[in-house]
Amino acid sequence: MTTEPDFDTAVLMARLKLHARKQLGITVDLEQLEADADYAGATLRAIEDGAEEETLLVLVVRLRARLAKATDASPLQNIVSAAVPKDIPRPSQFLRDHRFGARG
Repeated sequence: MTTEPDFDTAVLMARLKLHARKQLGITVDLEQLEADADYAGATLRAIEDGAEEETLLVLVVRLRARLAKATDASPLQNIVSAAVPKDIPRPSQFLRDHRFGARG
């Protein structure tokens, strides 16, 4: 996680893990939370249902939005990167065109 949004997501995940363990006794697997959408949905739902403090609810809402953006952006990025070739061959602007003869 090198970009700024990824760092922010990591901070949210860490806060959620600590608050969930402290307030609800729920252990959150951060690696699985990031990789598995089903686990993330079930875990965030369980925390949301058991939360008694606004802080924990805000963390759930923010993290759910971040994870939804991450999963929505990934397939599009894959399609865009596959559709656009990295090295597009372009003719040189100094190349002369002799289709109609040298004086054409």
